[in-house]
Amino acid sequence: HVIQAESGCHVVAKIQQGWEDTYADVRHYTPGDWADHAKLAAAIAASDNKELKESALNSAVDNALDSLLPKADSDPKQEAPPAGE
Repeated sequence: HVIQAESGCHVVAKIQQGWEDTYADVRHYTPGDWADHAKLAAAIAASDNKELKESALNSAVDNALDSLLPKADSDPKQEAPPAGE
């Protein structure tokens, strides 16, 4: 696998031969994406590349939180204008 992560580009041995996930940009992967790419996740977990493991995990957590929490630049106190205006 050739993997683009926040920490850079990494090469990890495949567990099974095939074209699936030969190249993967995991910088925006969510936990659901990792579930869909279980063989890629297993190959990363089996590797000795600690930097890639940390980068992939941190990105997944950040992306999951971004999708769940309101953006910092949004004002939760701001209300919608009354109907008819």
